[in-house]
Amino acid sequence: MFSFLGNSGKRVISFGEYSTDSIGVFLDETRYINGAEERDKFVGELKALRLLDQSLDVNGKYARATEIGLNDLSGEEFDVLLEVLRKYCS
Repeated sequence: MFSFLGNSGKRVISFGEYSTDSIGVFLDETRYINGAEERDKFVGELKALRLLDQSLDVNGKYARATEIGLNDLSGEEFDVLLEVLRKYCS
């Protein structure tokens, strides 16, 4: 398992917590330097990659990727994920 800290210094995403290719996202707005606005943008980009359910309620504390796992990403999708992580993680 490994995780990334958001720009606030708090963990916002983890990989491999439940299975080798699982993805988990921490949704508590206090984990994001700009609060709910930043969290919502981060979640939106993960939804665009199909890593989170489109109907996800961001008011929870934690969400597991439901549509695909890390191993299901194409090379191009993985590159996009890396860009998202660069943008929102320290």
